[in-house]
Amino acid sequence: MKSAEAAARFTRVPQQSRGQKRVEEILDAAEAVIAEHGLDAATTSAIAERAGASVGSLYHFFPSKDAIVQALALRFTAIIEAVNAKAMPPAAVHMPLEKLFERIVMNQVNLMEERPAFTAVYDASCRDVLGKQAYEEMERVIVGQVKLFLAARLPRMPKKERELAARISVTVVNNVLEDARLADAELRRGMMRELQRMMVRYFTPMDAQYGGNRRT
Repeated sequence: MKSAEAAARFTRVPQQSRGQKRVEEILDAAEAVIAEHGLDAATTSAIAERAGASVGSLYHFFPSKDAIVQALALRFTAIIEAVNAKAMPPAAVHMPLEKLFERIVMNQVNLMEERPAFTAVYDASCRDVLGKQAYEEMERVIVGQVKLFLAARLPRMPKKERELAARISVTVVNNVLEDARLADAELRRGMMRELQRMMVRYFTPMDAQYGGNRRT
């Protein structure tokens, strides 16, 4: 989903390419301000100034700051969907768990480093600051991707167990990554190693019980 399309859920829908371009510029500006100064400091005035627009022009597309951040949450949903698709492609369905979780965790780490506003927006969504819609959409996409991957990797796994495993793994990875973001470099590397080991240990019995042959 393009971020302009995502923004349409919370904004006045632009009918022309020029308007769509302006929506993208406002979202780019909001992401930059949040990354540099934090969510609280990202006022509509600061965002409009960074976008090179008037506050009135901003309000033409977005009725409030919350609407901008909600649209950003959906933009990040599309981004993380692409990141997960890269980390868990069909070709990786039989990959050894150690290699698989190295890919998954490091792709998430790279996302947080490349898009530093992601954590603040995701946290606001999780805390219901923005209302449930943005968070529920993000959860639906991420958990849905994991469930599809598990269905391919662990075809004999009951649906309820697959749902539970997907939700637990998403929650654990997100929470550890959030804590690691605030740690120094050495501690962060250690946390990433332990996160990978923890997820391997969690899924190893499931592989043995519900999976098939694995490639090395």
